[in-house]
Amino acid sequence: MDTQADIKWIQRELSKVRGPDLIEVFKRLLQFRKKNMAATIQEYNDDIEASEKDIKAGRFIPKTKWIN
Repeated sequence: MDTQADIKWIQRELSKVRGPDLIEVFKRLLQFRKKNMAATIQEYNDDIEASEKDIKAGRFIPKTKWIN
């Protein structure tokens, strides 16, 4: 499917939703997406710097510990 077809399908399916719990899930998903899109380049760079500091300080889980 192309993007426009996906959007139309999603709109059709959403118009059938009646359950308040499912509506709340979609609402939160869209709010979360919007919130995350607002992250700035500076925030992204700050996260990378903080991660690098954690790694240098030994605050990480080695790959051998999290692979089954």
